[in-house]
Amino acid sequence: MLLLVGAASVWGAMAQSFTLTATAPNSAGEAVAYATALLEAEGVGQSGAPIYDVADQAGRIEIEAPKGSYTLVITCIGYDDKRVAVELDKNVELGTLVM
Repeated sequence: MLLLVGAASVWGAMAQSFTLTATAPNSAGEAVAYATALLEAEGVGQSGAPIYDVADQAGRIEIEAPKGSYTLVITCIGYDDKRVAVELDKNVELGTLVM
């Protein structure tokens, strides 16, 4: 019985994920449509499949990821990359990240 409770607790911790949202306009305030947003895991031993999203036509980004420390990297041809450190331990709204 104790083993089952412990396994359920570990499963719940592993399944915990959060949503990161942001908007990526250019310096003129126009949406940077279809920019690529990548979450790079921070620290030793944090690896796995890439976690990314492509901004919609309005420049809106929404990424779901497990709890952890990341660097959000937003890229798009013709713009400098935008890098932001992110701690996901709750849902995070980064607001406007000008490219």
